Amino acid sequence: MLLASLSIVSLTTMKKIEEPLPSDAILAHCCETWELSDLVFVRKMENIVYACQRHGQKVFLRFTTPLRRTIPQIQAELDFITHLAQAHLRVPHIIPTRHDQQIISLQEGKQTYATVLFHCVDGEHPSIEQTQSPTFLKELGRLIAIMHQVSQKFEPISTREHWDKERGIRHALEAASQTQQKQMRLMLNDVMQWIYSLDKTTETYSLIHADLNANNLYVKQAMPIGIIDFDDACYHFHIFDLAIVIYAMANRLGHLSHNELEQTWLAHLVDGYRSIQPLSSQVIAQIPQFINFACLRLYFWLEYHQLLDTFHKDALERVCTLKIWAFNRINGHLNP
Repeated sequence: MLLASLSIVSLTTMKKIEEPLPSDAILAHCCETWELSDLVFVRKMENIVYACQRHGQKVFLRFTTPLRRTIPQIQAELDFITHLAQAHLRVPHIIPTRHDQQIISLQEGKQTYATVLFHCVDGEHPSIEQTQSPTFLKELGRLIAIMHQVSQKFEPISTREHWDKERGIRHALEAASQTQQKQMRLMLNDVMQWIYSLDKTTETYSLIHADLNANNLYVKQAMPIGIIDFDDACYHFHIFDLAIVIYAMANRLGHLSHNELEQTWLAHLVDGYRSIQPLSSQVIAQIPQFINFACLRLYFWLEYHQLLDTFHKDALERVCTLKIWAFNRINGHLNP
């Protein structure tokens, strides 16, 4: 059953939210503040992102609206990135203003943006072939394990949300509460209850990346894998980071069920992870159910923002494709 045959209900309690692109005046102010040039619009999904030049180097200017994140939540993200950088992980460096501000708040009319500038991480996004190679997957598994070890020592000043309170699941739950896809809503409720039932310890649960797809990874010869985009970072079970790798690869190749190829990917990923720290077979067996959770969260999060009309027109085709895949994946794979 394809999404094209599904009707999308209008959520009567939700009002359209205006999230326009930053005006020329705001962009000019950012250029002056950080000495930027050659701004090029990249995307408007969770955040609004521009690629720019600064002193001959490529940088990324990110705008976040209050619908997405509060300033304390953004500051906690930046503190986490800084903590990982101090542990020598290859992550973006935050570029402060001349007044040493990491975040500047800009307002025009009723619209407010929290704005951050990031250095570009050297390298290229891994190809489909690279992401499936045993060498890459084992290196990524090692990197995730190191990141989790470092995370357990992170003591934030500002706190990020836990997985069941972060804005993505909040938005998804609001859409699910009024959807016509009642079976999908029940599945989301069931899988969340299952997550609540899991044992939570300092060895299995801390601040994680939560969005390790190929677009958030950079590879360069003789250098560790680089990681960007910590906007989804939240307190969650460590195994979710591994599940998201498989989920993202399955999405990239259009897999509609947890198959033998995904088991092979996972085996290499786990080999790398276990070279740094233990991971039990019982925990590994949770991955298919966490993939279900990711698909359901994606489906309803997309529905929420479709109904609020917050996506840029350039993203609409991609949004539709993602929603079709999430619907078909979850309805073809109901068991953990």
